[in-house]
Amino acid sequence: MGMVAFSLSFMLDSMVFGFNGLVAKLSESELVVSHRSHSAGGLPLAYRDSVAEVEGVGGVWPVNGFSASHHTRPRTLVPVSGIEPDFLGGLTDSFAVASEHLAQFKDTRNGAIIGEDVAREWGWKVGDVVPLQSNMLRKDGSSDWQFMVVGTYRLLPDLPSTNFYVRFSYVDAARATGEGRADRFFLALGDVDLKDHVIAEIDGMFLNSSNPTRTISLKDRALSQRQQMGNMHRLIASVTNSTFLAILIVMVAVSTQSSRERVLETAVMRALGFGLASVVAIFMIEAGLCVFVGLFVGLGIASVVMPLALDVLNLAPLGISGDLLLRNVLVGVAMTLSIVICSVLASRSDLRDVLEIRR
Repeated sequence: MGMVAFSLSFMLDSMVFGFNGLVAKLSESELVVSHRSHSAGGLPLAYRDSVAEVEGVGGVWPVNGFSASHHTRPRTLVPVSGIEPDFLGGLTDSFAVASEHLAQFKDTRNGAIIGEDVAREWGWKVGDVVPLQSNMLRKDGSSDWQFMVVGTYRLLPDLPSTNFYVRFSYVDAARATGEGRADRFFLALGDVDLKDHVIAEIDGMFLNSSNPTRTISLKDRALSQRQQMGNMHRLIASVTNSTFLAILIVMVAVSTQSSRERVLETAVMRALGFGLASVVAIFMIEAGLCVFVGLFVGLGIASVVMPLALDVLNLAPLGISGDLLLRNVLVGVAMTLSIVICSVLASRSDLRDVLEIRR
């Protein structure tokens, strides 16, 4: 039962720990401008010039995103984003991409630069032609898209590189609907201290237009999503804490009963000269084995199950953080001490009675 509690703790809390870790690495100097209504179909490309003129904006890039699938794993989504080549070179704080890959991307109409994590997961390499199917239809009515992998990128600092980047102009010209619009604009700030000014200026500029905007930094957007996850976090905490409490009650009851059944053996040990510390040490070893075997088996289960679950949900892989491992080790130590204390207290009176009878 202990392995169930610890595996739940590792799997559920890893989601929260991993998300918090990703949020901490995001930059406040990168903003996203999107339509205030998510169902409105994006923003006109004409907005780009107006946004670029706002004081403090260092660069503006349109982005169109859509989901696709590959015939080898049709249930696993590939997140495709149409970008301009300068997008990868402009956000220098985030992207690490070889100059020759970027040059090839600029020269290849249907070229794609993919994340190192994507390349590793799918086995794609530079030079591969990747056929994808998407619900976003082409003008010829087809749902088939073909892209040539011309390079790879990675994100700094140590963020998952899970995107499949293609040319914005190619996607915009080929798709059946939405031509001339962008799902969102990414901005790079020349001065992060002007963030609030830039946000107010952009949203105020289009407030009364037919396409009002919502501007937010990548970090603030992630923090907002984390706040929305607050109830989920409390639910996860209550589930894991309740499980640990139930396991502790069961283990204390079993250990207490076991210590009472072995009171004669314990009395013999005391009569032979073994001190109380030796008896407590034996209880500690037994309880520690039960708890920490469950902890490490639970860690193993979580390490196997969690990547499979994330793959099904099309989420970036998350490792088990050192902080989470340390927290569960401390929980295991606390459970061990609680079991030992309860076992010693439960058997103390019986042990005293046995020793007095033997005298």
